[in-house]
Amino acid sequence: MDKGSNLYASAKSQRESPDFSGLFCVWRSGLAPFHAKRSITSPPPASCRTNWLGIPAPLETCRQYILLLENEVAELNLQLRAARENIFKRVNMQAQTERDYDEALARLREKAGEAAGYGRKSATLS
Repeated sequence: MDKGSNLYASAKSQRESPDFSGLFCVWRSGLAPFHAKRSITSPPPASCRTNWLGIPAPLETCRQYILLLENEVAELNLQLRAARENIFKRVNMQAQTERDYDEALARLREKAGEAAGYGRKSATLS
C-alpha cells in the first residue's frame, strides 16, 4: 500500500500534466486507495484498461465483427441463390407462356381460315 500511496502523492504534487499510467496499473492491482482520482487528459495504458467492466478488447471486437459479417454474407448468399432460382423459374414460365400464346394464335388463325372457308361455301349455296 505504501508504493501506491507514493505514486498517488507524487502524481498529486505535480501540477502541470501528471503521468498517472503507473498509478492506474497499481490502482487496478488493488494497491492504490479506492478514492484515487483519474486524469481526464491522460487515459491509462491499454494493458490496464482491456477488461474494464467486461468491455472486450479491440481484437475481440474485430473478431466478433468479422463473425457477424461472415454470417451476414452467408445469409445474403442463401437469399441470392433463392432469388436466382425464382428468376430462373419465372423466365421458364414466361417462355412457356409465350409458346402457349404462339400455339393458341396459330390455332386461332387456322380456325379463322376454316370459318372463312365455311362462310364462302354458305354464300355460294344461298
